[in-house]
This record gives sequence, C-alpha cells and structure tokens, in this order.
Amino acid sequence: MIPTGAPWDKAILVNECWEWMASRNKGGYGILRLGQKSWLAHRLAYSLSRGGIPKGKDVLHTCDNCACINPSHLWIGTQADNMHDMMRKGRAVFPVGERNGSAKLTLAQVKEARSLAEQGWSQPKIAKHFGVSHSTIGGILRCESWGNVTRSLVPFKRLHPVVTKPCDVCGQEIAMMAYRAKRKRFCSRKCVGLNMAQKRWGYSVHAPQ
Repeated sequence: MIPTGAPWDKAILVNECWEWMASRNKGGYGILRLGQKSWLAHRLAYSLSRGGIPKGKDVLHTCDNCACINPSHLWIGTQADNMHDMMRKGRAVFPVGERNGSAKLTLAQVKEARSLAEQGWSQPKIAKHFGVSHSTIGGILRCESWGNVTRSLVPFKRLHPVVTKPCDVCGQEIAMMAYRAKRKRFCSRKCVGLNMAQKRWGYSVHAPQ
C-alpha cells in the first residue's frame, strides 16, 4: 500500500511500482519542489524512507522504471554501478551515426565527403563545404569516426592503402587505413562498450542490433 501525504499522494500503484503521476523531466524521472529546493521524486522518496543519500551517490532502480518511487525498488550506487546494471540487463544504448547527438553530419553527407576526397578535394575545402571543422572531416576521412560506414576512401596523403576488417564484436566490416589495422578493432562506441563490459564483468557480448 502506498503511504499518504507528500510525495506519495502523487503516485499510483502499477504492478509493484509506485509510479509518479505529476511532473517529470526529459528522462522520465518525477520532479517536485519542496520548500526552496527542487527534488527528483525518487531521491526524495529514498531520503524520507531510508535516510540521507551519501554525497556523490545516485539512487538507482531495481525495477528499471524511472518514474517509480517505491523505496523497496531503490538502492544507492554510483554511476559506474548504474552502467554495470544497464550492461548486465542489456539496456545500454550507444547511439551511432545520425542517432548520436554529437554527430555533425548526416550519413549522406559523410558519404559525400569521402567521395569529394576521392575526387581530390582538400580537407579545408571539404570542411568549408559542410560548415564543420577540419578535425571533423579528418576523423571521417581517416575512419576514426563513422567507421561503420564501409565505403572506399582515398587518404589525404595517399601514402597508405585502405583496407577493411571485421569488428571484433559484431563482425561488421570497417574501412580504415592499413597502418591502423592492428589498432582499430571496433566499428562503433557501442561495440567498444560491449567489449569493455565483457572484460570487466565477464558476461557474454552479443552483436548489437
């Protein structure tokens, strides 16, 4: 049974979760103002029922429902604990390509940039064409970024042949300069994260979908 009074009066029972029904932030966590302080609802629920939250610690959910404020579903941990839990449950997402919020170009633009390099365009000219920095274009042409886009390219200095090799995790072909073949093993940050999880926590790694 959900207790009465704040903040419990703004929650309803959904299965075993006490789901927050008032305001939420973009991440789906309940938010409220108590006195002069703004709270995340689940942190306030933990503080009222279990005591204070140690400095630098997070309040995590065993139920994976970020709107839940049931104290029995909350536990104290670190951001590393949260990432470990996400990896273990298969909820970790590492957006690649256009789905990555930090991407400066679209897939079509990346392919065009590499095509322009093959036609002899210089790095500064390509960067100016797309309105991005030289380093952004350099990373794309060297396959340091967008390495999952397997398309032939001509390196700037044309000193090294381009080769392809399979990603160690998902098997997708990666295009790269030959001199980087021994060092580059993964097609995306997601595969890097899955490989690290396998080494650190020992559970099996599956190819990303």
